[in-house]
Amino acid sequence: MHNHYSCPTVTNCIFSGNSANRGGGGMHNDGDSSPTVTSCTFSGNSAGADGGGMSNWGNNNSPTVSNCTFIGNSADYGGGIYNYLHSNSTVTNCIMWANTARIGSQIALFTDSSITVNWSNIQGGEESIFINDDESTIEWGPGNIDVDPLLTPDGHLRH
Repeated sequence: MHNHYSCPTVTNCIFSGNSANRGGGGMHNDGDSSPTVTSCTFSGNSAGADGGGMSNWGNNNSPTVSNCTFIGNSADYGGGIYNYLHSNSTVTNCIMWANTARIGSQIALFTDSSITVNWSNIQGGEESIFINDDESTIEWGPGNIDVDPLLTPDGHLRH
């Protein structure tokens, strides 16, 4: 899914096994996009460059992601989520686990970007979020944990 100058509401969707040459194996949000993504699973997606699960590029890009699971996604930068060039994401009540990247396995922030994380389970915790410049910021809110969620690679509960 590629969004540019858009504000879609995406609910109860599964983004699985997708790939992109550049950014956003599961979802790519380009400039001036503010999607609301709720109760979705991003699993097994890959991107040649950035954002295996989700890539957010450009000015005024403000995705709101809640109750989502990012598991087993891969990219060079930001296996789970990648924010670039003034992108500002909010992640609430999400799981980010077993994503892989050369830089920023769960989350990567580049070029004056930010992310707010609340009530989420992030593998490696706040220290696992990669920041490439002094202008990018993390707001590490309340209730965040780093505990194996016992999920299979497609996001289902292990028995």
